[in-house]
Amino acid sequence: MARKILYQGDSSGLFQYDAFIQFMDNKGRRITYENEPLQRMDLYETGPATVLIYLARKRIIPRGMDLWGVTVSVHGSDIEGMEKLIADGMQRFRK
Repeated sequence: MARKILYQGDSSGLFQYDAFIQFMDNKGRRITYENEPLQRMDLYETGPATVLIYLARKRIIPRGMDLWGVTVSVHGSDIEGMEKLIADGMQRFRK
């Protein structure tokens, strides 16, 4: 099974947790895999043999700051389709 990281960085813009959930609404079946104070992981079944994974980890920082690191990866047969979906979402979110 092919695998590719589509985004790795800060949780800003499209990649904030709530914004990403809203963006992915009706684009695949969402499975909340983990929702802990320091880590969140959602899986999206987006097509036959294709899973998009959103993983956010809270960074160890001084109190009062809320910084998360995010990795979005795709596993399966439709990597090109998911790359286009995320790129289009990033363009729309910037406007």
